Amino acid sequence: MYLREGRLEDLPYVADIGSEALWNDEIVRYLAPNRSKHPLSHRDNYLFRTKKRFFAGDRLIVAITDDNDKDVAEQGRIVGFAFWSDTLATSRPQHLPSSSLGNGFEQAALKLEGIYRWYFNIDRSYDKLRFAKFWETLSQNPFFEDMAQYWELEVLAVAPKYQRQGIGSRLLEWGMNQASLFGLPVVVAATFIGEHLYAKHGFKECGRIDFEGSQFSWAAMVWYPPTCRIADATER
Repeated sequence: MYLREGRLEDLPYVADIGSEALWNDEIVRYLAPNRSKHPLSHRDNYLFRTKKRFFAGDRLIVAITDDNDKDVAEQGRIVGFAFWSDTLATSRPQHLPSSSLGNGFEQAALKLEGIYRWYFNIDRSYDKLRFAKFWETLSQNPFFEDMAQYWELEVLAVAPKYQRQGIGSRLLEWGMNQASLFGLPVVVAATFIGEHLYAKHGFKECGRIDFEGSQFSWAAMVWYPPTCRIADATER
């Protein structure tokens, strides 16, 4: 198993993994109550959101099987991924077009596509009212607003048949190692399904948002490297 930066041609596989691995995540269950009726629409929506992250400059890291994985029949298969961002933009992701104009065009096209998808109800698996209420709640309770510099794990997913093999830990540790190089903390907004993994790696809860009368919650978690240079690190 090895990790590398994701490429444009990886996005369909990333969307397959993400839509399947997070199918029963509590927030997905809330936002996409019709996913069982419209599974292709749900997967298409995930691909669209993956493209938005990709061209916005989030760093995509994928886990790929190789010859060292003796129990894996198919070598070179993407089996997990993580999207990372950092507030300092410490380095430019390899996948971005060399021309800022080209990248700006992609983002503009995706913005127009998003408007079209919303107003014409293309994403039939999602409940638009719940979606709007969810983002309104987040905007009123911003996580990490007091932290100016950090790395953030935007999303992490491993294909179901490859879970519990340490792949999620490797994807998480990649970002922790990168943040450590710059002396920065790592933050993540975790649902219940991921809290144990982050806690096992030393993340501490620093806040929580309850949605819909505490039907589910999102935990703000943070990890500080030993050499953290953030001023309030002494309070960790």
